Amino acid sequence: MGDDAATGRFAVVRVVAGSVGVGFGVAWIERDVSVVGVRVEAVGEDGDAV
Repeated sequence: MGDDAATGRFAVVRVVAGSVGVGFGVAWIERDVSVVGVRVEAVGEDGDAV
């Protein structure tokens, strides 16, 4: 994911609340990808922001 973020393949990572991504640590993911300008958004299962 870090390499793809660095090359501009995406600008936003959406993590679904209750998913393994949230358990993995949104803060860790955000720290890793924010250095290359990618935002992290936590969303509910319906896609709405939480």
